[in-house]
Amino acid sequence: MSFIDFKVSQKNLTSETQPATIPRYNYARYNYGYRYSKSSSNLLLKPETLIEIKNDRTIYKRKAVDVASNFLYTGLRVWRNSGADWDGAAGVAFSPDGKYLAVTNNAADAIELMNVNDGSRVWRKSGAEYDCAIGVAFSLDGKYLAVASKFANAVELMLAIDGTRIWRKSGGDWNGAMGVAFSPDGKYLAVASYSADAVEVMSAIDGSRIWRKSSADWDGARNVAFSPDGKYLAVACSVADAVEVMY
Repeated sequence: MSFIDFKVSQKNLTSETQPATIPRYNYARYNYGYRYSKSSSNLLLKPETLIEIKNDRTIYKRKAVDVASNFLYTGLRVWRNSGADWDGAAGVAFSPDGKYLAVTNNAADAIELMNVNDGSRVWRKSGAEYDCAIGVAFSLDGKYLAVASKFANAVELMLAIDGTRIWRKSGGDWNGAMGVAFSPDGKYLAVASYSADAVEVMSAIDGSRIWRKSSADWDGARNVAFSPDGKYLAVACSVADAVEVMY
């Protein structure tokens, strides 16, 4: 169990406008929640005040405003899920609002949506249709979730809220599908297919093909990413030992 102690001096206390509010307590993040000491009270600190944080034998210093926002970045566990349901956990993606985490499990042949706060399950889909599920991505509005399943040779778009299928594409063109990425405007989905040596851009609305490129240049196409402005697409090909940026 790891404890964090907040240590502040009286000279840093302030009643100035918009100070950072820091709970004064010893607390532990463990398993699925928080534990607070009974003697908790609040101190008002200047936002730039450095707070000493002790985690076992490691000492960190963070600004009060960051600690107040819970941005500790000290490596303390918030929660952890393990077992057969997460056999071969391969891909993770946060929803844009930060409330949910999507996870693909390539040995359990499953895709799951979980609550970020405590790791509780929202929904889970498994079976041959998600054989070796690896790639996962949220649309930027958080409404949709794309999944690439390597051994099922498939790409699927679903509603993020409940996993309802919108469309699914499968077959040789998506042989070894591994990487998926939404364009910033949400109109397109890029797919990298490892065994088909291909990269493709599809309409996110219905999965129709915009364009596809396949050759030894994209041997082992593994991952894709759009530039923030949506003008460029980057592809990583692990067998071709290559990275490419294209229009």
